[in-house]
Amino acid sequence: AVAGEGAVWVGRRRKAATAPDSVLRVDPGTNRVAKELVFGEEGVQSLDVGGGAVWITNSRRDRVSRLSVRTGVRESRVVGRRPRGVAFAAGRVWTANYDDGTVTELSQGLDRRSVQAVGPGPTGIAGAGGALWVTNFLGGTVTRIDAETGRVEDSVAVGRNPFAVVARGDLAWVTNYGDGTVTRIRA
Repeated sequence: AVAGEGAVWVGRRRKAATAPDSVLRVDPGTNRVAKELVFGEEGVQSLDVGGGAVWITNSRRDRVSRLSVRTGVRESRVVGRRPRGVAFAAGRVWTANYDDGTVTELSQGLDRRSVQAVGPGPTGIAGAGGALWVTNFLGGTVTRIDAETGRVEDSVAVGRNPFAVVARGDLAWVTNYGDGTVTRIRA
């Protein structure tokens, strides 16, 4: 779930045989679901908000989707293999692509700008302070990317199986699934 663009957005993942995945728009004033947007076979992996849109990774179809907050129109673009995480930073969209160990950078119009190799099994991605932080689940590292240039700056060893990341200013916090710890990193 993420908050922004006037709502709380929740990804609902379901078993394909029972019902399709969807994104829920929750009104923060009433705490009620204002709208449910069905994603069908594309699936919903992760969400972020920014630039008047909700950004959704669809790992079943190797896509990222842009859902316009104003019009409700959805557009999708193929990115790397099995995109897990998505972040909106520096006016652009970034996906962490698990199977090919890359991060794809896209414009808000979904035009591909660059692809960077980061490490094995990228899952989480977050942007703050001019940097993107990417967890490499299979490599035990976090990669820092300059959000302005799109270039990899550094890779830092953390705990086993880093999974999720949040960032504020020049700090990032990483959950390490494999050993149940949290690592704090300063840029």
